[in-house]
Amino acid sequence: MTEARRIVDQPPIVRHPATMDFAAMEQLVRRYRSTLRADTSLLLSQYRLVDYARRLVGVGSVGTRSWILLFQGPAGEPLFLQAKEAGKSVLETHGRVDQAPQYVVTDLTARGQGYRVVGAQRILQAQSDPFLGWIKDVPGEDGLPRDYYIRQFRDMKGSFTLTEMNAKETAVYAGLCGGLLARAHSQSPGSAFILGYLGRSAVFDHAISDWAKRYADKTEADHALLQRAVQSGRLPAETGV
Repeated sequence: MTEARRIVDQPPIVRHPATMDFAAMEQLVRRYRSTLRADTSLLLSQYRLVDYARRLVGVGSVGTRSWILLFQGPAGEPLFLQAKEAGKSVLETHGRVDQAPQYVVTDLTARGQGYRVVGAQRILQAQSDPFLGWIKDVPGEDGLPRDYYIRQFRDMKGSFTLTEMNAKETAVYAGLCGGLLARAHSQSPGSAFILGYLGRSAVFDHAISDWAKRYADKTEADHALLQRAVQSGRLPAETGV
């Protein structure tokens, strides 16, 4: 049998938990497999879980839990999956949505917040990750149940360095982003309302541009405050990671 690979600890970003419970994690993986398409579930059945570790998340997910799962195939090939904690929708916590439709409430009760994230991604994306799935009511270290969604880790997404792009290239890039965003919203139940709200004038274009610039200024100001708090010692932080 091929020797099992291992995840390398890179504190504080990646580290193994103090105690490892493979039996419990394998049970969670079996639950996750049941949410996948039949072809992907069959593919994953040929891989075995060989290691897992905690990983700190990025800015958009600060405060939530995240795990890296390492699987190994029959020829020793690695497969990394990421399990990310799924909390309540911002539409519920900050969007002032008082009452969700009954079918949404029913689905969340039966399947959890991870299902909500996975379902929305499958609807909005032209082609979603085939390994996208979820698990519900995973007991945390504090004893409280939490929901997770699972996907490929670093699934070959691309990006651009905006500071190296000229005005024409930036406009093309913005157009592509806008087109993808419009396609996603066109599949939402409120697409007709969005179209009516935007209208045919440039009023919304100018408004969103002005908002984006002011938001960028606010972000830079907040970051400057954070840097001063770290430099003064008021806020403990690890740098250079």
